Amino acid sequence: IEKKNVFNTEDLTPYITGSYRTTPTAALQTITGIMPLHLKAQQEAIFNNVTCLKKEIEFEGLSYQPRDYEEKNQEPNHSAIII
Repeated sequence: IEKKNVFNTEDLTPYITGSYRTTPTAALQTITGIMPLHLKAQQEAIFNNVTCLKKEIEFEGLSYQPRDYEEKNQEPNHSAIII
């Protein structure tokens, strides 16, 4: 009878070497595709300034205009109201 290896050494290698603990957070964010928090906050601030506050923003040579974004429809759009 063949003895089964309970521990797969390939799966344990990162834990044994400690590479999970020593991997920089920025590298993990890049690998997983998660945007760094400071960039996400900057993106949200620009979006809110342009869409909600209707401000023209220039950031890193790009200009963001409020007219380039859709606005909410202010008129009623229920089928019973439209004649």
